[in-house]
Amino acid sequence: MKRILTVWALLLATVSLFAAKPLKVVNGSLDVLKENVNATFTLDVSQASFENKQDFKSWSGADYDLYVQRMNDSFFQFFNKYSNGMKLVKEEAPYNVVLDIRLFEEKMGVNFGQFSIRIDGTVSVVDKASGEVVCQIAIAGLKGAADFVSADRFPKTMDTLCKSIFNLK
Repeated sequence: MKRILTVWALLLATVSLFAAKPLKVVNGSLDVLKENVNATFTLDVSQASFENKQDFKSWSGADYDLYVQRMNDSFFQFFNKYSNGMKLVKEEAPYNVVLDIRLFEEKMGVNFGQFSIRIDGTVSVVDKASGEVVCQIAIAGLKGAADFVSADRFPKTMDTLCKSIFNLK
C-alpha cells in the first residue's frame, strides 16, 4: 500500500510540473480584450535571442524578414479569429497590442525532422491616449505545433498564442 501511495504522489507531482500554464496575466485585466474596440498591432523581436545563444536576427539570416512578416500576419489573423471582442485593424485605433518576444527556442517534434518553436515574452495592451498598459500577459515557454518547414513554425506558434490568450480566465 505504501508503494502505491508513493507512486501516486510521484505521478501527481510530475503531472503538476507539466501542467504549468505558459500564459499569465501580470498587469491589468483581460476585460479590455472582451470590449468591442479596435487596436493596432506591433510585433517587437528587436531584443529577441535564439536559444539564448545569438540574437534572433543573426540566427534567421536571410529569412529574418520572412519570419517577421509571417509572425506579424498570422498573429493579426488568429487574434481576430479567436477574439469575440477587441479586433486588430490596420488603421488608427484607441489601443495598441504589443507582442514583445524575447526568446525563441526550437524543440524537436514527435516526427523526425519536425520542430516546434517555443517563445518567452509579453503581450501588452496599451491605451494610446494615456500610454497606460491596461493588460499585460507574460509568456513563458509557449510552444506552437511542430512542422518540417521553419517558416511555417512561426504562424503555428502565433495560432497557439492567440488561442491561449482567449482561453485565459
